[in-house]
Amino acid sequence: DAQLAPETATTYEIGGSWNVMEGLRLNGSIFRIEKRNARTSDPANDTLQVLDGIVRVDGFEVSAVGQITPEWNIMVGYTRLNSEIVESNNANEVGKEFANVAPNTASLWTTYNLPHGIQLGGGVSYVDRRYGNTTNTVQVPAYTRFDAALSWQPEDGALRGMRFQLNALNVGDARTYDTVYTGHVVPGVGRTFIASVSARF
Repeated sequence: DAQLAPETATTYEIGGSWNVMEGLRLNGSIFRIEKRNARTSDPANDTLQVLDGIVRVDGFEVSAVGQITPEWNIMVGYTRLNSEIVESNNANEVGKEFANVAPNTASLWTTYNLPHGIQLGGGVSYVDRRYGNTTNTVQVPAYTRFDAALSWQPEDGALRGMRFQLNALNVGDARTYDTVYTGHVVPGVGRTFIASVSARF
């Protein structure tokens, strides 16, 4: 058996939160994650990997969660990631970004409660372009996806305790990517409608 030192990671992070108004909180953090003994190609045999690299991610994230009014709920977030392969036995990887790491991602989801137990919801998510390999020669473009939801929870009568919901995923049928590899991608969900019924006893 090969005796290899483990991969080690060091994380630095500072963050905080602020109650912007009653029921609405703003959160944020800045961080650095550095991994040593990261996997990299063996210079004597590029079909093998050795633990001899250094990779690093610098980033920050901000989010807001809560109520703007008693009937209006919101969740919004943004993340920025600067990833870099600092040291590698493969010179073509040095200075490049990680595979499958989007520099910018953002999301917004909001719901509004209407009378008679009806709730409307809608949101948007954005994922920046990503590379499928560590030499950054394979790339998929950024995409924006829209979702929506409608639910009804009767407040009285024979259907009280029931919840009827319709979700519409990727309303615009955008081309999305769950995972990216050197030779292929795993596509995200296309336009999809999901109806569900639940009961509480």
